[in-house]
Amino acid sequence: MVHLEVHQLVDLSAEKAWESVSDFSNVQHIHPLVRDVDQLTENGNGLGAARRCHFYDDGTLEEEIIEWDEPAKHYKIKVLNGTLPLNSMVITVRVEDVNPKQSRLFATVEFDPKYAFVGQLLGRYILKPKLGEVLGNMLAGVQYYENKGFDVPEGWKAPHKAVVV
Repeated sequence: MVHLEVHQLVDLSAEKAWESVSDFSNVQHIHPLVRDVDQLTENGNGLGAARRCHFYDDGTLEEEIIEWDEPAKHYKIKVLNGTLPLNSMVITVRVEDVNPKQSRLFATVEFDPKYAFVGQLLGRYILKPKLGEVLGNMLAGVQYYENKGFDVPEGWKAPHKAVVV
C-alpha cells in the first residue's frame, strides 16, 4: 500500500468549504481534470452515493462513499472501477476549521498499485507525486469555485502548492 496526505489552506469558512467539497456528484466544479460526472445512485452525496467521473483525457473512475460524517466534515470514498493501474484505492476527504475565514482541506489516500514489485515502485515514485499534485489542485479548486462562481478550467493549477506528505 502507498499512503499520502495532501492538505491545502483556503480562504473560506469550514462550512462554506464543506458545502463545496461534499457536493460529491458535482466534483467537476472543483476538479481541473474532471469533465463531467454521472450520478450512479439516487442520493448525490452521503453514505452509499456513487458516481462515475469522466476525465478530459477520456479516462473514467467510479467511486462510492463508504463513510460519511457530516458533523465532523469528512467522508471516505472507495474507488470501484477505473482506468488507473490500481488494485484498490480509498480516499478520505475532510475539512478542518482554522478561523472564521479560513479552513484546511485534507485528502488522505491509500492505494495498492497493480503489477507487484514494479507497481509498488511506480506507485511510490510516479503515482504518489502526481496524485499529490492533482489532489492539491482539486482542494484549491474549492476556493476558486466558491470565489469565482464557475468551474475550474481544464488543467488549472493552484496558485499555491498544497502540502503533500
